[in-house]
Formats: sequence, C-alpha cells, structure tokens
Amino acid sequence: MKKFFCEAVANNGGAMEADTISKNGASSKSHTSRANFFRKAVLALSVVSIFSATSISAQEKGDMAFGGHLMLALDDALPTAGIGPMFQINVSETFRLEGAFTYFFPKKEEIRVWGTNIETTLNMWVFSVNGHYLFPISDKVVLYPLAGVSIVGLKATASGGGQSASASNDPENSSYINIGAGIQLNISDNARFNFEPKYLGGAFMISAGIAFSF
Repeated sequence: MKKFFCEAVANNGGAMEADTISKNGASSKSHTSRANFFRKAVLALSVVSIFSATSISAQEKGDMAFGGHLMLALDDALPTAGIGPMFQINVSETFRLEGAFTYFFPKKEEIRVWGTNIETTLNMWVFSVNGHYLFPISDKVVLYPLAGVSIVGLKATASGGGQSASASNDPENSSYINIGAGIQLNISDNARFNFEPKYLGGAFMISAGIAFSF
C-alpha cells in the first residue's frame, strides 16, 4: 500500500515522486522502531493467548454482534485514522468470523516542486474479513490471535500550477493478508470492547471498537 502513492504521483509528475520518496526515506527510522514495537506486541498477545486457554467460552455457536470501530494506520505515508462498522458471528464456541469496513479520513499534504506548491490528497478505504480464535481468560477477558484478508481502495490526487491529476488502484487486484492479535473486554452481558494491533499489507494498524450482541 505504501508505494501506491509514490507510483500514482510518478504517473503524473516524476519530481513529485522524488519529493514523496525523500519524505518516506527521512522517516524510515521511525517506521522501523514502530514496526519492531508492534511485532513484539502481536507476538506477546499471541503467546499469552495460546498459554492461557484455561476456561470455557461463554459465547455460543451462532452468537452475533454488530458495532463500530476506529482504526489508526501507523505509517506516515497513509491516512492516519478511519472509522466504520463491523459484524461478528461465532462459527463455534472458540472460533469467530468478523467483517469490517473502514473509511479513512483523507490525508492532505502540500509539497513544493520546482518552485510550485503542489497539494496532494490520498483517500483510502479497507474491507476486511478476519477469523478470531478465542481464548477466554475469565468471564470478562478474552484473548485471540487473528488472521484474514483485506481489500484496499486507494485514490491519489495532485493539483498545482493550474493543473491537476489523479490515479486509483484496482480494488479487485488489491487484496492483502492481515495477521495480528486482540483482546476483548466484556463490558456487560451484551456489550464488548475489542483492541487489536495488526499487520496489514506492509503497514501496522491499531483497531479499537465496541460491539453489541443480539
């Protein structure tokens, strides 16, 4: 996903691509430290969940929940925050499927190329289907590793010097693997909070949401 913006800009002006790549290069160290931190977080949650399966899940096959979530992309090249709905269904007492759609607020930047101010905008949406393997720790806490697939839509636009251009990816050919882990806190009998660090298409994400069972 990260290189789409550079490729889109390249199709509409090589100088703009060079500027964007230089920005990404300047922040490579921060990306590396973030990546290492969240790799460790995902690994830790996964390991704890595997060795903590000591109680029986209170959730039953066929249980469903609907809610909303906030997602943050920890990558300077992508839009920062997105929101959207999610739906969960228990295939069994220990395995759950989740579908979620996320619309990211557009990322806008202004860069200067050859003496001209260029305004750039990157729009993004993500549709994900993930499987959760549930390890209840108590009546209130559930840990789970997650894996699945996401379809990502991206559109980059640039304008300046009296000209404008745009480019979009093909969502049908833009699917990515998700892998991560999560923690679920049962707020009440029919409400639960989920927090998930995950790796999606070359970028680290954090998702937090609330779902209500019915």
